[in-house]
Amino acid sequence: MHGTTEPTTVVFRIHGAEPRHADDPEGVERYRTSVSLEMSGWQDSTVVLPIRDLHAQELRAWDYGTLLGKSLLDEPGIARFLTYAQGRNPERVFLRLEIDRSAVQAHALVWERIVGRYVGTNDVFATSPCISLVRGVPKEIDEPLPPRKGPFRLMLVISSPRELSDSEQK
Repeated sequence: MHGTTEPTTVVFRIHGAEPRHADDPEGVERYRTSVSLEMSGWQDSTVVLPIRDLHAQELRAWDYGTLLGKSLLDEPGIARFLTYAQGRNPERVFLRLEIDRSAVQAHALVWERIVGRYVGTNDVFATSPCISLVRGVPKEIDEPLPPRKGPFRLMLVISSPRELSDSEQK
């Protein structure tokens, strides 16, 4: 199926934090996760996020993104699903990251900085031409809200890494 023009969708859900393990270092949180390819079944696992280390790296975007990417992409389930998605269509993968409202610390992270190994190169997923990264909160209610009257406002921000110097990109 290699060479399809349709993007392959990987959905990664982060649920609430698990209780601390006795051997966890300070500043680390474990989250229950679920990952799916094309919404065709789910694999559950756990991701360990070094919250304290990530906060310490906030001013160094490349280091922050690399640490966050390693924490997320080293989880075997998501690594397997992304590898499969890359095999189907290495030029078009849609990664949807859904974070449960109860995962408070996970919401505070800058997921758009994820740096990960993709098709043989390290890439910032948010600016990658091959991966579309979307972060959201799973819907809490199944009933649609009634239509509202009034102005509709949309804010769109477009960033181009080509306008940044090499040192600003890292």
